[in-house]
Parts: sequence; C-alpha cells; structure tokens
Amino acid sequence: RGSPGESLNLQIIAVDNLAPTITALVTPAPNAAGWNNSNATVSFTCSDATSGIASCPEPVTVNAETLGQTVTGVALDNAGNSASAFVTVKLDKTPPTLNVTSLTDGAKIFTSPLIISGTITETLSGLAPPYTWFAPILLMPLSVFVALIQTFVFILLSQLYISEGSHR
Repeated sequence: RGSPGESLNLQIIAVDNLAPTITALVTPAPNAAGWNNSNATVSFTCSDATSGIASCPEPVTVNAETLGQTVTGVALDNAGNSASAFVTVKLDKTPPTLNVTSLTDGAKIFTSPLIISGTITETLSGLAPPYTWFAPILLMPLSVFVALIQTFVFILLSQLYISEGSHR
C-alpha cells in the first residue's frame, strides 16, 4: 500500500526468445585447399540485440597436426538462449621431403643421357598439383647439362614452395 503522493515505477521487460549470433574465424586464414601450415587460432564473435551476451567463448589454438579438428563455440545470451558455431581446422606443419635417389652426393657424371630420379613425400596434406614432373627426368645431351640442372633445381624449388604454400 502506498501513501498519497508516492510514485509507482513499472518496468516492462521484453521477452527474448531469439538465439544470439556467433561466428567462428580461423587465423591465419587457411589456403584455398583448407590447410594451415602454422598454429591456427579460432576466435568467436557473439552478439544479441535483445538481452545482450552473457558469455562468448575464448579463442582456441590448434597446435597439433591434424587432418581435421573441429572447434566448437557456444554463445549464451542474458535470457538463457544459446547458439553454436564450429569450424574445422586442418593443420600440417611438416614440409614435404625430397629424396633424390639416382645421383649420390659428390657424384661425377661424364655420360649422356643422364637420368635423375627420386621422390617427394608429403604424408598429411598432400602435394599441390602438378607433382608428377618428378618421375625420372631425362636430361641430354651432356653439353647442356649445366643449363638443365639449373632449370631442374629451379623447378624443384618452385614445386616445393608451391606444395608448402598449399599448407597455408
């Protein structure tokens, strides 16, 4: 019961039946094939226009190599509504390996044709195409060996760079 001249405060609170919004972002961004080659951090952004955000997940760092780790975050608004977002992180921090099998270190070659063979191995994310160029390579005649070996090394390094870039 009130006294004469007292005021009454009435607050009308809206009902919030809408879920908040949440988005997940991976940094650094993966390459076009979806791979990262360094630790990846998943950050979440949350919002709620009606009652506001009660909780939003902290960033999660993925640092172990994986074919696909799913990171999930849940946003909660002040009315108790929730929403989730997830992203899959593929992480390959190990670069491809090159094994030249037909030439031994320090070998002297005096004949033509010269066959160079070997393998490029990538066990997790795979190699970026084209990678079939490293089937045995035939270089001849010997008089152009120097120019061709320079080209071979350039192509080899380019392919390793492209393949390593496919991890990003």
